[in-house]
Amino acid sequence: MNKATQPTTTKHRPINSHQLQLLTTLYKFRYTTAQLIASSQGAKHTRVILTRLKILVDQGYIGQNYDKSYKIIGKPATYHLLPKGIQILRQQPFADPKLLKQAYYDKNKDDVHIQHRLNVFKTYVFIKQNYPKQFQFFSKSELPSLKYKLPRDLTDAYLEKNEEIKSVGSASKPDLTAPDYFLSFYEANAPYWRIRNSIRRYITYAESEKWQKATERDFPVVLIACETKTLERRLQNLTRRELDNNWVSVKFEFLFIER
Repeated sequence: MNKATQPTTTKHRPINSHQLQLLTTLYKFRYTTAQLIASSQGAKHTRVILTRLKILVDQGYIGQNYDKSYKIIGKPATYHLLPKGIQILRQQPFADPKLLKQAYYDKNKDDVHIQHRLNVFKTYVFIKQNYPKQFQFFSKSELPSLKYKLPRDLTDAYLEKNEEIKSVGSASKPDLTAPDYFLSFYEANAPYWRIRNSIRRYITYAESEKWQKATERDFPVVLIACETKTLERRLQNLTRRELDNNWVSVKFEFLFIER
């Protein structure tokens, strides 16, 4: 993202850099928890993050999803943008007006949608921690900033490698050596037909060669993040079967992201 400018408000003190960073993170991922913010920033404790989030909630910049039932089941509070926070982001050069308009409806989304967005954020944190500075991570909200427009809802994120950073992998963390990746996160409770259709969309898009012609680059490796090892094995088998039925060569790699 481009460097953010410092906006001001009339009813409260000017938004400081830490608060603007939180609003920017919500623009990137649409939802967050205090722990995800802390992990993404490498903070050891969430107390400071919780204080900053509370101030933004109290001043009406962001909303909080939380009730007594959350505490009973150990579910963390989640946060999303409100109109006042969206107006602040409208002043930022990186923000897409169409996506900001969509953010007005985030407060009405169901738990399945919210959890998926949180899982994508969790995957970003995993990649950031295990492959430091290796990739630029463009979330779904940032995809319109790319030079080439991708099909709607094809992918959860696009990863572009910083070529000067050496790849590092291990037995549990694959060596991500490709120049770029499309990333999709799949939950264990997602309908199988929906996942299969998603895989087929990647293959069909690769067959069209629209990406290759527009970017003059090879088709990105499809990085599939799964929340269970069982799902990972199922999707490995699924991708093999789908590729056997098509002439195009698409490479799939897999990540297991623990709950």
